Amino acid sequence: MTVKRIFDIVLSIVLVIFFLVPLLVISLMVFLTQKEKVFFFQSRVGQYEKIFTIVKFCTLNDNNEVTLLGKFLRSSKFDELPQLFNVLNGDMSIVGPRPDVPNWIFSHLSKSERKKIFSVKPGMTSPASIKYVNEEKLLESISDPDIYYQDIIWPEKVKMNIDYAMNVSLKTDLHILLKTFKLIFN
Repeated sequence: MTVKRIFDIVLSIVLVIFFLVPLLVISLMVFLTQKEKVFFFQSRVGQYEKIFTIVKFCTLNDNNEVTLLGKFLRSSKFDELPQLFNVLNGDMSIVGPRPDVPNWIFSHLSKSERKKIFSVKPGMTSPASIKYVNEEKLLESISDPDIYYQDIIWPEKVKMNIDYAMNVSLKTDLHILLKTFKLIFN
C-alpha cells in the first residue's frame, strides 16, 4: 500500500467522522425535498480507464432542474461529500484529476492524454477544480458556454490534469488540500 493510499484512507475516515452529522442532516434534507432519491450515481472513468460509479448527493429534481437545496450543496461542494466513500472503496483519491463521464473522455482525449491522466486515481479535488471552482457561474456569463468550455476550459483542465499526474507528490497533495479547504470554508 502506497503512502498516498494510506493518506487517503486515514483522511477519509477522519473526514467521514468530522462530517457525519452534516452527512446525516443533508441526507435527511435531500430525502424530504426530493421525496425519493438521496444520492446520484453515475459512471465515471477511473485509474487505468476503469469505469466506476461515483456517488454524490442528488441536487436535481425530476425535471433535471437544480433544486434550491441543490444550489447550496453545489456552491458549498457538500454535494460531493459522499465521494469520501468512493475514496475508502479505492475508486478515488482525495486529490487527483476530477473524474468525467466515459463518453466525454473517450471522444475528447487522445490515447496519449488518457494514458497520462489515468495513471493516477481520480480525486475529489484537483488544481483544475480549484481554478474552476465557479465554473457554472462563469459559463452562465458566456454567450456560447459549450464552445467556451470545449475550446478554453477543457484544454486547460487537460493540461493541468496531465501536469498533476506526471508530478504527484504528498507535498503537492497537501498544498492542493489546503487551497481546497480555504475555498470551501471561505
